[in-house]
Amino acid sequence: MSTPWTLHGSTRRDHDEWKHLHELTHGWTAAWADNHGFHLDAVPAEPPATTHLWAWTTGRWLRARIDAPHWWAVVLAVGDTTIEPSWRREVTDLPEVSPVLHWAATDGRIRQYRGADGVLDQDTHIQLVPHRRTTAPFIGTRDSLPGEFGQLLGST
Repeated sequence: MSTPWTLHGSTRRDHDEWKHLHELTHGWTAAWADNHGFHLDAVPAEPPATTHLWAWTTGRWLRARIDAPHWWAVVLAVGDTTIEPSWRREVTDLPEVSPVLHWAATDGRIRQYRGADGVLDQDTHIQLVPHRRTTAPFIGTRDSLPGEFGQLLGST
């Protein structure tokens, strides 16, 4: 596949700049865990009380590190795009894509699960890992892969 992929890094931002990330990810699905449980919802308007948040939409995946009073974010995008003019940009190779399996709803280790309904037993989540020395996984769902990239997971 010759389509380029692009990593976009925010550099360190203050919490009062979260509104820009919230606007950038309008309509995306996000996942994070905090003291209230696991969330699978829209990106919150304020930084959540967590250390990491993942979000995705078709062809774009975000990973945010939250460390009060700052946050950092990276977006992996299909294509040679610009996400936000002030963010650093680097064209990268096709990432490794693999399925993510949740614990079964009947697994005793998670009997006290608190969070979004219907998450356990799902088999639609994926992990995308760019081929770089320093990297971290991005999380999404199978339908966040544009059609031409469906074969990255084999038979989807």
